[in-house]
Amino acid sequence: MNNTSLKESLNTRVRKEIVSKESLDFSNQVYFGEKGEFLKQKSYEISLISVKGALALGKIFEEVYQELGKDKNSNEGEGIYLEWLKTNNYSRVTAWRYRQKYNLYMKVDEKGKELVALLPFDLIALLSKEEDEYIDLLNKGITKEELKELLLQEQIKESSERKNELKKVDDFNFLEIGKVFNEKYSSLKEKDQIEVRKLLEKLEKILNI
Repeated sequence: MNNTSLKESLNTRVRKEIVSKESLDFSNQVYFGEKGEFLKQKSYEISLISVKGALALGKIFEEVYQELGKDKNSNEGEGIYLEWLKTNNYSRVTAWRYRQKYNLYMKVDEKGKELVALLPFDLIALLSKEEDEYIDLLNKGITKEELKELLLQEQIKESSERKNELKKVDDFNFLEIGKVFNEKYSSLKEKDQIEVRKLLEKLEKILNI
């Protein structure tokens, strides 16, 4: 065996896959039957194809997005990007999800890469809201169960905050604002009056007045 063949053989032997078989959930009863081990292996093969494909697509979408973003006319680059996605039968949202996954995968260290590779797009989107915080947790080896629980708590917190905001709107005294507006608008500086008019125009559009 020549040196090249030996090197290739050794590289193949020590190569580590993106995700391990042990990282998958085989708790379903279908995996406990006579064909259980066979089905586990096939599920693992499907997972490898899925995660590798998702990361490969994310890499492609990110490379194209960045390349077109180099154009001096950013709007033109954006338009070309969207048209290119359309010719390949992908929507902007779908491409963005793949890009999010790929970018997060590239930012975490080895401890976090396997988990990011296995996470569904909806959880990746939640992680991206507080990316730095979650990257630190992923690098420290947080488990999928711990991460899901943490994200659930964050969602509950956000939901509670939104309810509080809606309550504040319900308690808002619009009549009082109207009264104060009539009294103070004329005394505002010109730049502040312009800003107020802009806000009123925006409000009119929202309320379809």
